Amino acid sequence: MYFSILIHPIQPAPATAPDPSLAPEVNAAIAAFNQKDYNTAWRNFMAAAQKGDSEGEAGMGAMLFNNINPPGTGYYAQCEKWPLASANQDNTKGMGFLGLMYEHVRGVNQDIPKAMDLFDRAAEKGQRYAQMEAKGMRMQGEANAQAARMHHGVEDSACETAGGIPSPGECLKGGGSIDPFNAEQAASPNGNNGE
Repeated sequence: MYFSILIHPIQPAPATAPDPSLAPEVNAAIAAFNQKDYNTAWRNFMAAAQKGDSEGEAGMGAMLFNNINPPGTGYYAQCEKWPLASANQDNTKGMGFLGLMYEHVRGVNQDIPKAMDLFDRAAEKGQRYAQMEAKGMRMQGEANAQAARMHHGVEDSACETAGGIPSPGECLKGGGSIDPFNAEQAASPNGNNGE
């Protein structure tokens, strides 16, 4: 449950009873987080993470992703470390936050294939937010590909209308390359900038 709470820290979180399946430090961190006491949440998540607790590591990743860790705690220096450790233990929250970091370039280089893999792995384990994120990325990828295909078709049509010959990445006319959307170049018989 706290995955969505940590993704949207601006929204007030309802008080929740401690989860007996979580380490005491993680429960204390979640309670502090819900009260917007981020210093205490950080200390408790860190205590659990340093013991190798994947939920504590995921909590550290969430705070780093949302940039709500206490000042001086090294946002970029540790951004990938904790959620990677959590993801390596098959923790779906860790996979989700690490995927978000790779998608949105938070302390790491953008790596869409890695992000998709992490979201897919978390989704296979039942993490609904990761499933939605992967689906959204696929939809965006399809939309981008369709826009590129449409743009290419428009450029080819404009090139032909200007009397040019469409070629990959350019419009050839009169021995030169023209911008078919530039009226002077399109009107010129030889294409050379209307000369």
